[in-house]
Amino acid sequence: MQARALLHPRSPGSVPGRALPPRRPIVYAALRGILRPVFRVYFRMRGEGLEHLPQDGPFLVAPNHVSMLDWAHLAYFLPRSVRFVIDQEMLERLPIRVGCAINGMIAVRTDRPDVRGLRLARAALAGGIPLVVFPEGQISRTGRPQRARPGVISLAAHCQVPIVPAALRGAFAAFPRWQRVPRPRPVTVVFGAPLPPPPRRIPRAGQQELADRLMAHITALLDGTVPPPAPRGIDAA
Repeated sequence: MQARALLHPRSPGSVPGRALPPRRPIVYAALRGILRPVFRVYFRMRGEGLEHLPQDGPFLVAPNHVSMLDWAHLAYFLPRSVRFVIDQEMLERLPIRVGCAINGMIAVRTDRPDVRGLRLARAALAGGIPLVVFPEGQISRTGRPQRARPGVISLAAHCQVPIVPAALRGAFAAFPRWQRVPRPRPVTVVFGAPLPPPPRRIPRAGQQELADRLMAHITALLDGTVPPPAPRGIDAA
């Protein structure tokens, strides 16, 4: 994908000197308006914890990852225009390519360090743009949460932004990775209370520990159980 600057340097949310993937906000808004009624009927969409979404400023949404429509299920409830950070390999799938072309998703490599992708994600947050980052880095084959990768903690720590944990209930039953056509199953998106930024300086081992605890928090939201105490370090002021 050829990246180019989209926002005027003096416009809100602009990122001077950074070339973010282009987005088409008019097309995005039009499609969102068309698809919301379809999703409401077909997936019987339901949202919980919407009051936990920050009204301004940059933040990260960290959901579990179970289908190729996760981004659409999340976008259904996100009142602000956000960008999604996705695995570069996912661009081989048509629904993701379409979403990328419309929303300007930031594609990163997960099989090796991706300096460019990380810089784009940081630049977006620096410009006040919220991001959705899937901590697992890949779609679950079982529907159950996998181990989180430390990248989400590293990004939040570097940019000092809060993390909003989220869980997609029913999305796996509706559209597992081997299914070609989504099934009409109810989908509920649950947003947890924002977790304050992790410490700015944290070693790699510490990042993985916080990522594991963040994933435990997301799992509790998924299962409807009492979330564990906020990960140590994430809840530090």
